[in-house]
Amino acid sequence: SISILERGNFLFWCSEEESCLLVNEEGVLQDRPEALEEYRAPHIYLVDEMRKPVVTGEYVVTAQFLSFVSGLSQAFSEQADILIQEKMFLPSKYADELRIETDKNFSLRITPDIPIEQTLNTLRIVREKAIPKDRSADLVAVDLRISGKAFYQLRNEAPQEAVDTLNQEPATSSQE
Repeated sequence: SISILERGNFLFWCSEEESCLLVNEEGVLQDRPEALEEYRAPHIYLVDEMRKPVVTGEYVVTAQFLSFVSGLSQAFSEQADILIQEKMFLPSKYADELRIETDKNFSLRITPDIPIEQTLNTLRIVREKAIPKDRSADLVAVDLRISGKAFYQLRNEAPQEAVDTLNQEPATSSQE
């Protein structure tokens, strides 16, 4: 009898140069070098920018974080017409944020604390309303880690802030 478990993506944790271990569904590292050679499923590489050594059996991320990361490529492709690179960068294994590179030559900083739909909506507002059409190719980076706000940078300019008014709570006034 053969049982088959369909797998969406192969997720790898990379902590040192050329050193990547497979991350299982629970966020635990496994030494499965044959998975690196398996190309029938997409690969996602979570790169720890602190480059701290890790070992097989170590817990590195939550299952919720893995689920978030696994859905990013499809969400960005379908809803924003953006392809994201297979390498995603984390400041450390303790940080709950990602830096991702896009095919449009700008990087994004995102967090799983904000639903991806809200993140994509805020990005859409930045790209369509905050940045002049003639400067869209000059976009270098967008930081979407704060709910309802975005910080973006155009080539040869200082970072700027754009407010996502669709997700802002209405201002309340108190009268006493």
